[in-house]
Amino acid sequence: MSDTNDDESSIETVTGVRRSALEAIAYLGGEAPVHDIMSAAEIAEGSRTYVFRPLRDQGLIEQSGEADRGTRGPPGAVYRLTDAGREVLDEHVDAIPSAEDVTQLRDRVDELERENELRRDEVKALVAALEDQGVHVKDAYLSLRDDA
Repeated sequence: MSDTNDDESSIETVTGVRRSALEAIAYLGGEAPVHDIMSAAEIAEGSRTYVFRPLRDQGLIEQSGEADRGTRGPPGAVYRLTDAGREVLDEHVDAIPSAEDVTQLRDRVDELERENELRRDEVKALVAALEDQGVHVKDAYLSLRDDA
């Protein structure tokens, strides 16, 4: 672990684009060129120092080399997660829903949409029945709404 205290390297202080950068490095296999990290985390070019310097200073990432960018410019840094960086992400892995959780949520949303459609059909049938009896539902609704 790094020499930083636990408060400085906790996920609470690693938020926004910095947290996105850590997550992107993990997603990219734990080590990646800075341009790949920035692309994966959708970090603006002008934010490079703002994002990566504090992560290095906190000991959450370290430069492990340089990537040749060919004709696209000078070499770019390659960063890797440190053990401390992995710990920070692992502390909050429960906050990331599992594939099973996502599937269950989607199934529940589908179920609620079906129930909503049934309720909508029931309301339409009630409105039609009332209209058949001469009740002007829209006028009654507007009158009730205005009184509220």
